[in-house]
Amino acid sequence: MSVPTRRAVVKKEKLLYVVGTDRWKINNRLDKAYKPRLGCDIVREALARVGEKLSYTVISRNCEHFVTELRYGKSESLQVLFKGGAILLAAGTV
Repeated sequence: MSVPTRRAVVKKEKLLYVVGTDRWKINNRLDKAYKPRLGCDIVREALARVGEKLSYTVISRNCEHFVTELRYGKSESLQVLFKGGAILLAAGTV
């Protein structure tokens, strides 16, 4: 578990400040499963949530849950897989 906290705060920061020299990519892999909301609606809601304190757990409320809820209106994470009653974290994603 990379984040030892149970609380998170929504922040607005420049992408280059957050990723530094790390590689990054846009991930819209759920676009075929769910209809994305309009970009202006996503941005409006994200900005309205800046400063909001959220509960955080790697398994059920991680940052991918947050962004998929903004984009699709559904809180989901493909980083966390449930298989046969076991919880698997996808390698290299958390």
